[in-house]
Amino acid sequence: MTLLEYIKLNDIEKNDHILEKGVLLDMYSEKDKRTSLFDLYDFFVEVTISDKENRILDVIPYESNLRFGLRQKEKKEKLNSRANLLNYYFLL
Repeated sequence: MTLLEYIKLNDIEKNDHILEKGVLLDMYSEKDKRTSLFDLYDFFVEVTISDKENRILDVIPYESNLRFGLRQKEKKEKLNSRANLLNYYFLL
């Protein structure tokens, strides 16, 4: 399946493909939502779910792994800043 074919599917069919064929690459949380990144066929799909409402907020398919790389960089920077903060407090 191509990215264009996936985009043309209805929401239920898109979700079925993610559940049946998607490979979970990463998951992260922000405030009241969580986002999962899947590898699906030859493209990526980002799914954002509301924790409060327990519903899908957004499904974003894309070809490049640039978004994935940016998310990984953000996660690493957050972890580094937390580690630096802990080092600052405990090493004083």
